[in-house]
Order: sequence, then C-alpha cells, then structure tokens
Amino acid sequence: MVREGICNVFVRGIDGNRVSSQSRVVQLQMGDALPIRNENDGFMEFRVSGSEDADVTALDASRMRDPATIGLISEGLSRAARKLHDRMETPVPEELVPVEVKGGETLEIEEESQVVVADADQCLWIRGDGSDDAFHLVTRSSPIKLERGTHRVFDLDRAIDDFGIDSICQVMVARFDQIASRLLSDENFSFIERVIESTVSDVQVYQQAVENVGRKISFISDSEVGDATGALDAACRRVAMEFGVQLDGMIRYSPDSARPLVEQFARGAGIQYRKISMGHDWWRSDNGHLLGYLDDDTPIALIWTRKGYIACQYGPTGQLVSQSRVDADFARDIKSFAVTFYPSLPNRSIGIRDLARLAFRGSHVDVIVLVLATLFISAFGLAVPIFVGIITEYAIPMADRSMMYFIGGGLLLSATLSALVGVISGLAYLRIETRSSYFALAAMVDRTLKLPSRFYREMTAADMTQRLMAIEQIRTRITQGTIQTLVTFIAGFSYLALMFVYEPFLAMVAIILVGFFILIMSLSGILMSRREYRLSVARSELDGSALDMITSLRQARIQGSINRSVTRVFGQLGTVARELYMSQLFASFLNVLSRTYPILATAVIFGIYGYRRISGLESDLSPAGFLAFYMSLAGFFTCTTMIGMTFATITSVVPMYQRLKPIMEATPDVSDQAQDPGRLKGRIEIKDLTFGYDSSQSPILEGINLHVEPGESIALVGKTGCGKSTLAKLILGLEKPDSGSILFDDTPANVIDSSLLRAQIGVVMQSNQLMPGPIRWTILGVSSDRPLEEAWEAASLAQIDEEIRKMPMGMMTVISPNAVSAGQAQRLLIARALVGDPRILIFDEATSALDSDSQAMITDSIMGLGATRIIIAHRLSTIQYTDRIYVIDEGKVVQTGKFAELSSKPGPFRDLVENQIL
Repeated sequence: MVREGICNVFVRGIDGNRVSSQSRVVQLQMGDALPIRNENDGFMEFRVSGSEDADVTALDASRMRDPATIGLISEGLSRAARKLHDRMETPVPEELVPVEVKGGETLEIEEESQVVVADADQCLWIRGDGSDDAFHLVTRSSPIKLERGTHRVFDLDRAIDDFGIDSICQVMVARFDQIASRLLSDENFSFIERVIESTVSDVQVYQQAVENVGRKISFISDSEVGDATGALDAACRRVAMEFGVQLDGMIRYSPDSARPLVEQFARGAGIQYRKISMGHDWWRSDNGHLLGYLDDDTPIALIWTRKGYIACQYGPTGQLVSQSRVDADFARDIKSFAVTFYPSLPNRSIGIRDLARLAFRGSHVDVIVLVLATLFISAFGLAVPIFVGIITEYAIPMADRSMMYFIGGGLLLSATLSALVGVISGLAYLRIETRSSYFALAAMVDRTLKLPSRFYREMTAADMTQRLMAIEQIRTRITQGTIQTLVTFIAGFSYLALMFVYEPFLAMVAIILVGFFILIMSLSGILMSRREYRLSVARSELDGSALDMITSLRQARIQGSINRSVTRVFGQLGTVARELYMSQLFASFLNVLSRTYPILATAVIFGIYGYRRISGLESDLSPAGFLAFYMSLAGFFTCTTMIGMTFATITSVVPMYQRLKPIMEATPDVSDQAQDPGRLKGRIEIKDLTFGYDSSQSPILEGINLHVEPGESIALVGKTGCGKSTLAKLILGLEKPDSGSILFDDTPANVIDSSLLRAQIGVVMQSNQLMPGPIRWTILGVSSDRPLEEAWEAASLAQIDEEIRKMPMGMMTVISPNAVSAGQAQRLLIARALVGDPRILIFDEATSALDSDSQAMITDSIMGLGATRIIIAHRLSTIQYTDRIYVIDEGKVVQTGKFAELSSKPGPFRDLVENQIL
C-alpha cells in the first residue's frame, strides 16, 4: 500500500539466466493498494520503485483480514484495479452492443454470450451462481464477455463481505499476472518488429548501394531508373536534380511522422523547401523548377525549359508515366500552389569553395553560353583593328570606294552580331547572378538558424545581421569577379594574339606593362581590404551601440544616462567616419590609377615604336599595321584594366570573409543521423542532468532528476537565478547538458531531431515578444498555411477571442508590441503556443500579467487538451493544482511533492509561500 508519494511497479521476463528489459505495469499514488506475489514464478520478476518521498508499506495476511485495514484499503484496491485495466484497454467487437451494469444487479444472460461494461468510472466484480464460477473484473475500458446464465454484480465492499479479502486478492493477483504477461509479450513483439524493421532497412540500403554502383557505371540518373519510394519521391528528385542536387541514396519516409512527406524528402535530401502561390499565367515565364499537384493531388515535376514548362508525372514505383507541355488547358488541372526547393550548405565547417560551388549550382549551361558568347564577341571585336589596318594600308591610298563600302558593311554586321550575342550573354549572366543570389543567401540564412544557441551569445543582434548580410556582398563579388575575369581574359587574350601577329616585341612590352599594373592593383587591393575590415568592425560596434541605445531609451531616461549613451555612439561614429575616409581615399587612388595607367602605358608603346623607327631597327610593322596594333592594344589594355580592378575587388572579399568566418566555421546543431520522434506522447524524464554556461565556473544545474507522465502537469519553482529557465532551454534542446540525459517517450533527446521535437512543443518564455503585424501572423506565423479557424480556436483557449473580435479587422488587425496591454500580449503568446495541438507545453512566467480569474479560465482550457505541462512560476498561486512541484535551489532539486504537502512541512517551498504571504 502506498501511504505517501508515487511508486511504479515494473515487470521483466526471466528465461533461465537471461532477463528481458523491464516494463512498467502500473503507477500507484498515495492511498492505492495492490496485491502482488512475493516470489517469482520462474517466468516473471516484479520490482517496486518509488519516488524520493514515497512511503510504501507491505501488508501481511493477518493485517489484511483486520476490519479496520479492510476499510482503509478497499478504495485503494478499486483505484489500483481500474489503473490495471486502463493499461490494457479491450476493444468491443463492432457486432456486439455492450450492456452497462451497476453494483448489486443480477444479470440474466439469455443469449449465447453478452459483453458487459461498468456504467461509470468504477471497478465491478461479477460471478456466476455456480459454486465453481470464477470472479470477473469489469471496468469502463475493459469489458468482458459472459456466457448464458445468471450472474451477480458486486462492488468491492460487497465482494469482500461475501467472499473474503483473500479471494479478492487472489483474483487481483491473477489479473495482475495476466496483464504483466501481456505487457511483456507486447514488448517482445515490439522488439521483434524493431529488429525486423532495422534488418529490412539495412537490406534496402544495401540494395540501394548496389543500384547506385550500377548507376555510376552506366551513367543513368536516378530519374531514369526510378525509385521505389513512390511518385512524390520521384517528382521531388527530378526537381532537385534540375537544381543541381545529387541524390544517390534512398530517403526513408515515416507514415507516422508529424511532418508532411515533402518536408521529409527535403530533410532527407539536405535541402530546404517553400510553398509558393501560382500567379496568373505562371507557366508563361521562368519561375524555376517546381513541384506541383494536379487536382487529384497527384504530384508532378514542373521543369522549366527554353520552350516553357514540362509536367512530368511518375508512377508508384518511380517510373516516368507521362511528360506533357504545360499550356492554358493543362494549367487548369494544376492546383494554385506549388513547392520550390533551396539547396543547403553542408552541416559542417565550410569555406569559400563551398559558397562558390553553391552559387554556381545549376548554372553550368549558362556558364557555357556565356563563354561561347564571349568567344564570338571577341572574334567580332578583332574585326575592328583588322579592318582599320586594311583601310589605312589599302583602301585610302587606292581611293577604293567599293572596298570602303564592303568594309563598312562588314563592321556594321560585326557590330550587329556582337550586340545580339551580347544580349544572349547578358541574359545568361543575369540568370547566373539571380540564381546564385537566390541560393546563397537562402542557404546562409538557413545555416545561421541551425547554429546552436551558444553561438548567438557571443555577438549582438546588429553584429550578427551585419555578418550575415556580408554573404550577399561576397557572393556578388565572387560571381561578378569570376565571370568578369573569365570574359575579359578571353577577350584580352584574343587581342593579345592579334598583337603578336603584328609585332611580337611590342606585344611582349605590353605584357610587362600590364603585369606591373595588375601587381600594383593587387597590392593596393590588399591594403584596401585591411581598411575595409577595420571599417566593418567599427560599423558593427556602432550598429550594436545604436541598437542598444534605441531599445533601452526608456530606461536611459529614467536613469538619466542618455548623454553617456549618445557620447559613446558619437565616439564610435567618429571612428567609422575616419575609417570610411581612408577607405574612400584608397578607392579614389585605384580609380585614378586605372584611368591614367593605360594612357601612360600607351605612351611608352608609342615611344618605343618611334625610337625603333628613327633608329632604323628592323621592323616589318608599317604605319598602317601599327595603327591596327594600337587598336588591338587599346582593347587589350581595356580588358586588363578590368582584370586589375576585378582583382582589387576580389581582395576586398577577404575582410568580409573574416567577418563571416565565425558563421561559416561553426557547426550547425543538426545531425544527419537524428531520428524523427514521430507523434510525441508527452512523457519526459531527466536523469542526473548537469549543465553550466562556462566550464570554468560552477554548474548552473547539477544532478537534476525529474519525470513527467503524459498529460501530467509539473511546476518548477525556486529563487531567481536558480536555473528554472535554463532547465526549460535544455528540455527544448536550445542548450546541451554537460552530463546526464533527457528522454522523450523513453528516447534520448540527443538522438532526436531537435527541430522536429520543438515543433510539437508549445512554449511561452519570459523573453518572448509579439511580432509586429497582423494578429494572425502572431498566432499562426508569417508563412503558415494553417487555416484561420485554428487561430480562432487557439485564441478561444487563451481567452482572448472576444477581444480580437472587437478589434477593427479581427484577426487581420495590425498590432505592435507596445499597442496592447501586458495581459493581452501574454494571452496572444499563449494562443501561439497552443496552435497545432502540442503534446508538451512549457510556460515560463506565462501568466504573470494576468489576474486570477483569467489565469484560472486559461488553466481550465489547457487542462482539457491533455498535453503534458511544465510550468515555471514565481507566483505560487498558479501552481496549486499541478500534479507535482519540483523545488530548485542552487541548481539542485531539493523538494518534490504536491502543493499542500510541501506547504505543510518546513523547507524552501514553505519559505517561498510565507514570503509571498508577507
């Protein structure tokens, strides 16, 4: 019998010297009584384990027969019997209609058999009139089938009076053994299922690996051989492949997962996705490759080609079923939304090479088009110096007008073709630029959101924003620099080749002059990059100080410290101005150098040519040929000047990279091996948890042990700074424990995908703030596709729906954090936490701004959800009706129990209660 606290009864199977893992049969609370065998039967072994404050008393046979003891334990026996039967619910066959019975009735079963259930939340005892008939236990959740005949129904007290406590205990022991045996069988069956599933998965992975080897050898893509994971998988693979994502392995889908199949594919492929709305005539323009759906929800891959969109439909085994061009008629059968994918960066430290690879992903065709277009333009560009040489040497001296017309037509044709090819080149470059921006920034933001929370403690929000936005500048300069260098190098090389045809010696002199120019530009770029780095650091400090001053303006006014804040900002502003001036000075120097150096270099070439002509040195270059050489030289200098400026631009990437480097080198808090937790039941267990923010200091939490069963509510209380909110962050996976473990439904948190875990947890933390915008955004999220009804349902649970209805635009009313009262803000945050039917709720001072009546109504609403609740509160009146209270003092759990129990005995909790009363 449990006199105080909570105890659990476990069972494990015995087979010779081997024992199975234990399973919990039932949890008993104060006042519950349960008869079990003292000795093992050679097949099962029982163990009783209680909480720290549990008081479990064993009653022998003599005490059980004492009338006073019988009166004490009868209600406890009934509760224990109900809990046993609730553990093993028995479904009623659909063809049978159960009959409700009450204690004291006599049943006449005239049919062959009849199913009976208790009429309320109680445990009844049924026995036939025959002397050898056995007792039957029946509850609401555990009906029984009775054969034809007369049966009497007893409540527990009457059964004890008529048949004795020994008979009742024997029946309960037998029933307990039966339920324990069934639990062990179910556990063994589940274990076998897991082994079979794991084995099948290994075989599938092996088969997939063998198929992949064949694909590599035969050069056949995944979409051509198909995939056994279904039509959706094949369509998603085709779209991802068009984005340049290589998928060689098999993606596992879980039908029990709370995530949609598209999200499961995206996570398995290591990419991101986004739902988009299809606009009017969407198929007429390039919107990227998409995953669409027909009206019957059949997934299709919408692939953009030069001639428009093509819809690819796949069969259940991944084979291509049909391929159709999308026109107005076909588009009518496609739903108005689609899915687009974003490639992600690897979940490891990355470098510039990874960014460049991502930026140019899927742009191979456009790069080839750009190179070919550059070759054509360069070839057309050579026509100018060649034709100028011909005109000077032949057409003008001979006064040949027909030749002039012919050459003029050739130059016009060359210019026209150059313009047309230039348009093609510009479009290819624009596609590369747009695609790289689309991929790089999205991937970097995604990576930043995956970083562990400890990373964000090391820098301010303004500093983080500036570092993150550097990715766009780096991406722009890398893509532009790479493409411009490639294009100008090809054009410059063609001009240089023509120069060698006319005069090799002067061409070598030009190469030396250009090399010296590029060297000067590169060194200047390095010096400028150092200034740029100092400027970026100064700007980051200025932005951080300005943001701090703005956010703390009210407090600064109260404390009279505005002048100090402004002085600090002005000092940093002066540093930024100085660094900006020096940086612009270097930029002006480079600009002047790039404009004057080609003129000086040209003068050197002219001087050398004139000296060679006057000195009578051998030279086959005529004045007309020198003019053609000069035209080529001008084009060559133009190209090399652009290359030099590009080098200077690329070197300026270095300080940006140094600023971005911490984000790139940090490892995301994502594991490729993390498990999908599926639909949580709500059980949480913490074992010997220790955590500290700084290893050089004492831990914030030490040796924490607690557990919460599905649907239970617990409270964490203690003085300010004792570690309550830190423990909530650990449960959410925002921090990692130094030692110990956190288990959700008996699965360690370190093997669960933390983002999928948090998706099933509703949270209201102390630091939560409202998001400016419509109320719908606050409750459902900005990009959520949840229906508006869910927002109203959550608002109703949070007791704020009526106030929202009175607002000008209801759910679409635009609010800001300062436009509502503290109580309204807290209720909106609670509504946001309740969206999606979370199985776990964590409230950290979530109702501190509410009055007692509002708090009570919200509590009653939340209790009806059946979710596990963890409440952190300083106002102790909010936790009176929780199932358990954990008192934390100096990072340790010092007391556990119910409110009334802890209030009645000396200790930290009673001190907290008395302080609030005072």
